[in-house]
Amino acid sequence: MDRAMRRAARRLAKPFPGGAGPADAAVADVLHGLAGALPPAGERGDGPAAAREARRRLRLLQRQVEREWLAAPEPPTAHHMLRVMRGFRDCRRRVAEEAPPPLLPPDPLEMLTEVAHDLRSPLTSILFLADTLQRGDSGPLSDLQRRQIELIYGAALRLSSLASDVVEMAQPGDRLVGSNPVPFSVTETLYAVRDMVMPMAEEKRIDLRAEPPAHDRRVGHPAALGRVLLNLVVNALKYTHEGFVEMRARSSAARVLFVVRDTGPGLPAPNAETVFEPFRPAAGGERQFSGTGLGLAISRRLVRAMGSELRYQTCAGHGTEFYFSLHLPLTG
Repeated sequence: MDRAMRRAARRLAKPFPGGAGPADAAVADVLHGLAGALPPAGERGDGPAAAREARRRLRLLQRQVEREWLAAPEPPTAHHMLRVMRGFRDCRRRVAEEAPPPLLPPDPLEMLTEVAHDLRSPLTSILFLADTLQRGDSGPLSDLQRRQIELIYGAALRLSSLASDVVEMAQPGDRLVGSNPVPFSVTETLYAVRDMVMPMAEEKRIDLRAEPPAHDRRVGHPAALGRVLLNLVVNALKYTHEGFVEMRARSSAARVLFVVRDTGPGLPAPNAETVFEPFRPAAGGERQFSGTGLGLAISRRLVRAMGSELRYQTCAGHGTEFYFSLHLPLTG
């Protein structure tokens, strides 16, 4: 099933040939096929349980598609991405019509996860459309319009990260989605994170730096690594008002040290003791990752799942540095 999911994600992530009609039909076919890829009728019950499984597989497929888009050298057009997102919406609607779920599921966490997934679809579309507008693909922008687009992008990125944090927190234990390590480029991962948050840095006039390692091609978990770096950099940009935010990757034969450093206000001593606790209460004026405190808790869990520990150094008024070292063997 995982292999079929990845093939379908790659197909959905690429623009389909032909006009809007054939493309819409192709999107619907792929989504409907994955939603219906359940065990044979004799091995499962019909009704709500089957619908829940179909919705779960649609969520997994959507996450795969989003990863494919982020990793693509040239992402599909905004028009194609909207068609794909509309396909997900229509397919979820068909599943709901076949077996309507109860208004409130037995597990509140399941409901929260469903809401977070539903939030990510429109937020992903907003991010790609805002990026398209900012690049000038739809025509030149005035300085005011460009700044407004940067604000939209930054707000959507923070909301999307929060929704992803909710989904990740619902996963049991310290585990990775797609646990098999794969060859990847550390430099491409750093630059992908930099490109995603660049509108936020430009809007705040913060110097955003990325220093790739000397030895680039590694074997590891690029999706989890990118997620951790994105969380840390978004957090740094949120609380840095002047100076810079930088990502560094220092490599040795089989390990890479990752550092995210900022010139923000630093962590006050009382907050520093509970920095990795989720749902910690916010104190007036204190630096906090988000209103829920999920971001750093998720980052620490992902780093632990990759076999390391997320640590930090801070000095009030002089910035904060988060760092972790991963075992990433060289390819070849």
